[in-house]
Order: sequence, then structure tokens, then C-alpha cells
Amino acid sequence: MMASKFLHDEGEEESVLNDEWATSAHMSVEELNELERNFLMALVCTDRVSYFTAVVADVDVVVVVASLRMMALMAGC
Repeated sequence: MMASKFLHDEGEEESVLNDEWATSAHMSVEELNELERNFLMALVCTDRVSYFTAVVADVDVVVVVASLRMMALMAGC
């Protein structure tokens, strides 16, 4: 969830709000918000923010490359 939020800023077509995330996870928005806060605090307190952003950036590259390959296949390239 956090990686998706990191990659897709609010206002983007792909953005998903916490109520939608909570519904898909079968939990209340309050529970999800608490988990999100705890996750972010753990990143900050363990100085893992740069690691998280690097991993998410790598995942984003993989997704983009896979999407381009699929588009090329569909175009018959």
C-alpha cells in the first residue's frame, strides 16, 4: 500500500484512498491508518526511509519495463 502511495501521488487516476484499501483488506479505516502510521514511524526510527524509496524505485522500473514489453508484443514488435 505504501509503495503504491509513494508511486502514485494524489490526483493521479491510479490513486486509491485509505477507505478503499481498508475495504480490500477487510479492516476499518482507523486500523489501516494506525498500521500506516506505525509503518512510517518504523521507517523513520530505523533510518530505513532511503532503503524503502530505493526499493520502490526499483519496483517501479520493473513495472515500466514489463509494461513496455507487453506493449511491444501487442504491437507485434
